[in-house]
Amino acid sequence: MALFPPFVELQGRPCVVLGGGAVAERKVESLLAAGAVVTVVSPALSPALATLASDQAQPAARLEMELTVNHERKRVGVAVKPLPFFDPPRKRA
Repeated sequence: MALFPPFVELQGRPCVVLGGGAVAERKVESLLAAGAVVTVVSPALSPALATLASDQAQPAARLEMELTVNHERKRVGVAVKPLPFFDPPRKRA
């Protein structure tokens, strides 16, 4: 199977990265370099991703989230909650 890279204008576009490890780090850095607005969804972040996190991502910060309920888009207020650090042995290399 042959693969090719997509060429997409990302300036100001919202992008989601799932995971917080080394691969996510590379993806986030390249998306930010392209001008994307990046959201990372992960129970834990690598040290490099944690340093990229903005002040809005600090525990107890009030944020707004957009979600779909019954085929209808809604914006809701959310609070950032600190999670216990998740570091299973299989994730350590």
